[in-house]
Amino acid sequence: MEECKYINPSYKWQKFIDIAFDNSKYFSLKLFFDYPSRIPPEYEEMINELTPWLIDIETVWGDYEKRFYKCNWFTKKIILSVKDIDMFGKKYPEDLSFYNETGMWFENISHEEQSYVFLPECKVMDKLKENGFMIF
Repeated sequence: MEECKYINPSYKWQKFIDIAFDNSKYFSLKLFFDYPSRIPPEYEEMINELTPWLIDIETVWGDYEKRFYKCNWFTKKIILSVKDIDMFGKKYPEDLSFYNETGMWFENISHEEQSYVFLPECKVMDKLKENGFMIF
């Protein structure tokens, strides 16, 4: 199993997203099938706005879809419309994760309000540390 470390991206949300998008090829969000019948307008709006950059959908255990989107200027702007990572899983889809050529390097688990970086992704870890992110 990969080693992982806890990080709080809320500390400098804008800077975290800048680093994440600069060091990732794509990101994912989870959409649960049993989501309440009343979907918040922000949730639906985000999914609709991201649709042109959808690159893959993976159904997991029949409970949810993991949707993968290309990292670019447009998708970055959409993700930055969320003011804090803790809004994912509430008003927005769940579990924002980022991937590069080595695989998933960041995962947010919305229902736990926890975020993790995975090692050995030293390049991204160094960037985060250089910008004052505490990694535990």
